[in-house]
Amino acid sequence: MKNYFTVIIAALLLSLSLKAAPAEYKICLSSVIASDNYENIEYEYNTNNVMIRSVALLEGGYNIIDSLFYNENNNLTQVRTYQLISNEWRWVSYVDFTYDENGNRATRSNYNDFGSGFSIGGIYYYYYNEENLMTNWDLFMLDELYQRCDLHYNDAGFVIDEIGQAVDFGGVMQNSWRLVYEYDANNNCTKQIQSFWNNFWEMYSYEDYSYDAIGNCTKWDHYVGNAITNRHEYTYSDDYLIEEIVIPDNPERIFPEFVQMKTRLVSDSWSTENDIGQLQYVCDYNYNYSDLTPGEYPSIAVTPDNLSLFLYNMKGDNEGSIFIFNSGVADGIISATIEGDASGVFSFVNANSATISGGEEYELTVSFDTDKAKDVVYEAKVIIATNDPEHPTFEVALTGTLVVGIAQLEAAVKIYPNPASDMLFIEHQQLAVVELWNMLGDRLIKCEADGDSVSLDIAGISSGIYCLRLVDSKGGVIVKKVVKR
Repeated sequence: MKNYFTVIIAALLLSLSLKAAPAEYKICLSSVIASDNYENIEYEYNTNNVMIRSVALLEGGYNIIDSLFYNENNNLTQVRTYQLISNEWRWVSYVDFTYDENGNRATRSNYNDFGSGFSIGGIYYYYYNEENLMTNWDLFMLDELYQRCDLHYNDAGFVIDEIGQAVDFGGVMQNSWRLVYEYDANNNCTKQIQSFWNNFWEMYSYEDYSYDAIGNCTKWDHYVGNAITNRHEYTYSDDYLIEEIVIPDNPERIFPEFVQMKTRLVSDSWSTENDIGQLQYVCDYNYNYSDLTPGEYPSIAVTPDNLSLFLYNMKGDNEGSIFIFNSGVADGIISATIEGDASGVFSFVNANSATISGGEEYELTVSFDTDKAKDVVYEAKVIIATNDPEHPTFEVALTGTLVVGIAQLEAAVKIYPNPASDMLFIEHQQLAVVELWNMLGDRLIKCEADGDSVSLDIAGISSGIYCLRLVDSKGGVIVKKVVKR
């Protein structure tokens, strides 16, 4: 099993991939595949050569689809994330971006669904100087300032220092983390030093980068102390310049992250620290490309494959969305029907037939009728017919589930202590699943309940605010806020 080492200390990732003004693109990155077949990441683009979807299929069931949306200026406005959970694709989170009059990203807002609908997590506000260089950003959680960061640059306009501050439990903003960047004479970033505040800046880890004569990053070493815990070694081909290649934007640090490249990246050889502290080869990541030759017909893609709808306390219809995208050049035509729904609990909220222009998306909304739903679980499927010769039909499985009232579950559950330092205890006679999520939408812990109590060891996670998601044996879901000291 692969072990990943990630330190997330800022929402802003300053990419090392420096791309010149677009020339005439000739190829696009189509997939990144691990030599051990553990990971397979595929990319899809629209006719404007911007990525509209990435699909990550990992051995062991961790499968994710990210769909991206843009405004008329090709600025990314939203990233939606779907995850395969219990063999069903679920829309679990999304991120919205806004921009200022100069086209600079002004805000980033993330939303997560912990079982009772989407709720907002944090909002980042970005600020710039007259040269459109970001000078600082603020992170607000629950309408209160939680973190802030100041950025400083050298005379060439490259960031050399990021200092982050965070609010402590006393409500005081204080130093928290720091990134320092070093460059060579060609402005290649050669080192990134990561430090945390311990009444002084204490170095935690650093990254070393090496380059060839034209500026391709050839090696990336991650150090903790004096030990190399991760190493990436890159190979390139000189048949295409980076200006001729469509490379996906990566605003949410979706794996893989792209290093600085001047010509076509071919492979990444990855080694990581094993259990006895030795650097051990894991696999190669091979980068595959496709010609930019769109066919003269529509190209339809549909997500998700499975749509699950839940009803709480029989109050109101529950709706879910199926997204139909046309990445071709001709108009796409779709027509959808619902099959296998003997009770008639599922229906379309909007038109179930549409014409979708190239590069556009249609949101087909399905409703689960509370008045007709009497049993616990209903199953049906949506059949979508298209005029795409390569993808003439799609089938989306539908599941509708009645769950217990949230109020009943809240009254029966007991969580203590809160705040907690080492152990968190949850008691409930019918508890089935317990999950702990951070405020950025990352699930940190998931466990099945055995009996009427669960103990979570949270000693190893950072201090802060977290979301505890509880599911009982009847499917009832509540989300509680807990604090780690």
